[in-house]
Amino acid sequence: MAFAAYFLHKILPTDENSDTIMTITTPYIMYILAEELGASGVLAVVCGGLYLSTKKNEIFTAATRIHTVPVWSNFIFLLNGLAFTMIGLDLPKI
Repeated sequence: MAFAAYFLHKILPTDENSDTIMTITTPYIMYILAEELGASGVLAVVCGGLYLSTKKNEIFTAATRIHTVPVWSNFIFLLNGLAFTMIGLDLPKI
């Protein structure tokens, strides 16, 4: 799947927004395909992410990297906030 994502990134005429969307959706697609094939989805995403991170300078332009970093920072911030909110809601029960 990482090879397919790399190939798609290389051949498709993309801009910063579509590249950002592809970076968000590619791990989910990797996970679902691996689970459907009976493999570990988590390992597929980790291996795919490591491969694509080594090829990021070939895939993305500088403008794309500048655009994608704040999007991922906000995404991580929201996930951390959601995780700690869920922990805080379950804390009184514990």
